Amino acid sequence: MLAHETVLRQRYSLSFLTTTLLIALTTQSSLAFSITPPTEYLPVEIYTTPTNVGIVSLYPTNVTSITRGGTTGFLQTLSQAFQNWTFNPAPNDLAGTFQLEKYLAKDVYDSAPVVGAEIELLYNPGNGDPIMDNSLKWIQRVVNNHSATPDVHGNNADIIDNLNSNTPYYPYNTESQGFRSFYDFSRRGDEAQNHNWLAELYLVKETAPQQVTIYNGVQWGWKNEVVPEPLTIFGSGMGLGLGVFFKKYSRKQEKTKSLEKLKS
Repeated sequence: MLAHETVLRQRYSLSFLTTTLLIALTTQSSLAFSITPPTEYLPVEIYTTPTNVGIVSLYPTNVTSITRGGTTGFLQTLSQAFQNWTFNPAPNDLAGTFQLEKYLAKDVYDSAPVVGAEIELLYNPGNGDPIMDNSLKWIQRVVNNHSATPDVHGNNADIIDNLNSNTPYYPYNTESQGFRSFYDFSRRGDEAQNHNWLAELYLVKETAPQQVTIYNGVQWGWKNEVVPEPLTIFGSGMGLGLGVFFKKYSRKQEKTKSLEKLKS
């Protein structure tokens, strides 16, 4: 581990995590629909490549509620991909919650270096909400600067995350929770490149063949940035208080050097 990475982890991570966790725990939705803060939460990971230091961070820092029935971009991408389908907004907000189990910035997958984020949530219905059966699905739109198919960095993508299926539904759920759960570990293996990855996730119900009602949704995602020198990280604006730390660290180093000159 590089010396400046050690300094980052020891002196920066505690204050940053405390601040962002406080934000996550105190954020409340003004709608009937609500999001329960995550049990496991890690908004940032600092990693190294052979020549650089990188930061992968949750973006947005907290899972946030978005427009019921689909954002404009979500509906455009969905309608273009599934032109013979009908998508209708739910008339009312859900009364229940999306219970976040985890929302984690990640820099390792199966011992291999990656950049990305992991999320798991459960749908807990309230009074009048759709019942939990196999007509209940998830649809996720993903916008990013590194397409998965083909696997090309710099190739912008705006897709419905359905594993190239003939339906728009997200194909993975945790086995223990079935259709009420959502799980994703988005990642890229070229950690020396900068990435932006953003998802819009909606709970939906298939009411008839190729007819779907769209309920509430959330936004989640991640980004990473690689910098050649640790003291330039504050210019990226990627973390709360990160720039302040490096300015203080830089001044401390300059002061130490000045004192050493005086002693000599």
